[in-house]
Amino acid sequence: MASHSNLLKLPRQVRAQLWQNLLCPPGGIALHVNQDIAIDDDCLPDEDEDEAANAAYARSLSAASPLPIAILYTNRQIYTECTKILYGDNKFRFECDPVTVRTFLEFFPSTHRHSFKHLAFGRSATTADDGDVRSGWRAMHSFMRRCMKVDVVTIWVPRDGCEEGEWYFWPAAEGLVELLVEGKFGSLRLYFAEAYTDIETWLPVSKPVCLKADVKLEDIGAVEKLTRSRRGIALRREHRCAVDEGTVVVLTTSPR
Repeated sequence: MASHSNLLKLPRQVRAQLWQNLLCPPGGIALHVNQDIAIDDDCLPDEDEDEAANAAYARSLSAASPLPIAILYTNRQIYTECTKILYGDNKFRFECDPVTVRTFLEFFPSTHRHSFKHLAFGRSATTADDGDVRSGWRAMHSFMRRCMKVDVVTIWVPRDGCEEGEWYFWPAAEGLVELLVEGKFGSLRLYFAEAYTDIETWLPVSKPVCLKADVKLEDIGAVEKLTRSRRGIALRREHRCAVDEGTVVVLTTSPR
C-alpha cells in the first residue's frame, strides 16, 4: 500500500507521463483475433448470427503486444487516471471484420467508450471475404454515429486506391466520409497501405504505397471517388517522417 501512496504523491503531470509510457506504445494498439481462443476462425461473425456467438468471437481479440494493464487495478484513483489515458491517447487499430469491432466496443461502458479518440481499421477490416460486408459496415457506422465520440478515424486503402480498388473497401470508407460530413469526428485519414503485385493472387509488396509528391490529391482514385459530389471537404497530405511509411491523405470538413 505504501508504494501506491508514494505514486500518488508524485505531481499529476509526472504521473500522467508515467501512465503514457506504460500504456501508449508508439504505434498504438493493434488488435487481432487470437486464433487460439476464437471459437471458429473459419467463419467470420455476421449481423444475422447469434449475438452470443458474435460476442464469444469478439472476446478473442487481443493486442499484438500485451500492455501492463495490471496497474489499472492498483486503486480507484490510478484506475481513473490510467483509463483516461489508455482509451483517449492511444490509436486502436482493428485487424478484424466490422461485426467483431462493433461487438468488442459494445463490451465497454459508455463512459469508457466515449473516451476512445482514434480508431483505425486495417486491411483485414475491409477485405474480409466472408459474411455480408455491407451489412456489417452499415451497423458499424450506425454504432459510431450513436455511441462513439472519436476525433480521428484511420482506414487502410488497399493497393494504390484506384477505381479498381478492392470492392470491400468502399462500404467502409463511404460511410465514414458521411460521418465526417455530419461532424461525428474531426478527420478521416486514408493510409495507402501495401501495393499488390498481382490483382488475382493479392500478393502484397513489402512496403506501403508512396504517392508521388507532385500528384494532386484530388486526382487520386480513392480520394476522388470518396469526395465526389460532396462539398465542404478539405484535403491535405500528412507529413511522414520516412518515405517507407507511405502516404496518408487527411480529409477534414472545411471551415464554414
